[in-house]
Amino acid sequence: MQTVEGKEARSIVASELTAMVDLKVLPDMLSHYTTDPIEFEQLCRKFAVHIGLPENDYVRIYYPFFFSPDWDPRHGMFREQLCSMRVPFAEWERMKDTWVREDFPQLWPPRAAKRQCTGQQQQQPAQQCELQVQPTAEERQAATEQVKLAIAAWSAERGINYIDWRRWHAARTDARLRTLRPEQYNPLVKVTPDINSPVEHCVRTIKHHVRELLLDSDLQDSALWKGLFYRELAEKAVQTHLTGAQGRHHVSGSVRKLPCILQILAADKGEPLVLEHVFGTNVGEPVRQPGPQDRYNVKGTGGEWIRDTRWT
Repeated sequence: MQTVEGKEARSIVASELTAMVDLKVLPDMLSHYTTDPIEFEQLCRKFAVHIGLPENDYVRIYYPFFFSPDWDPRHGMFREQLCSMRVPFAEWERMKDTWVREDFPQLWPPRAAKRQCTGQQQQQPAQQCELQVQPTAEERQAATEQVKLAIAAWSAERGINYIDWRRWHAARTDARLRTLRPEQYNPLVKVTPDINSPVEHCVRTIKHHVRELLLDSDLQDSALWKGLFYRELAEKAVQTHLTGAQGRHHVSGSVRKLPCILQILAADKGEPLVLEHVFGTNVGEPVRQPGPQDRYNVKGTGGEWIRDTRWT
């Protein structure tokens, strides 16, 4: 996509990021959670309480986990758009109408009262005559009010909003109905150096692996001009370093170091700190308790970047 000034895009733009998060990132994250409906409901209930909502508001939770985009200005678009459904208004109204038809068939759609046929209609069979009669505006209004009362009674009895409950179930297969809540955006300060370090470590590992593979490639190979070639390299890097026991070791090591990173960032600039962290663990082996050799004297950065790459 071009920029507003008509220049070629220098990097990915906000609308592309929004599509990626909506169509790929969030569905992939959700795929790691249980598909059992009862277990998934419990996850949503627990997460609702965790972010300060009533437990019965689980029907407004579609992704039972925090989502942590940083403050890149391009992220503002999907932060806003993913808090709303991506379903056209007319289709949304048809969905609700279908749900009411299924759950309250005795009330909806509205039925016409039996009325006596007159004139030529008297010559027709009574059943055929009745089929030709359409509900009046008053009858439609009366049916609408009855449906509202029935839905209100249903919701009051269960302590759950009926439409939200129906939408929550439908959203399990229709991603357009899923939304993020503002409360589940992981709270971050405006400047967030190194806070997303586990993910950044994974990205760095993939980049380094791809770089090594490229250096071993024939630079005259025409495949180097094709995007699919680089995708295959990235997938190979992920399979090698970020899956199985190797992947768990890689990510868990980053997660273990994250509290140290946060302490350095949270401390005033120049404030002395003593941190404990075990470096150099091996794949598949339990991490030992820190000893005297695992204590490090460092200084806080007051929220600025950490210059010692050992802690980034």
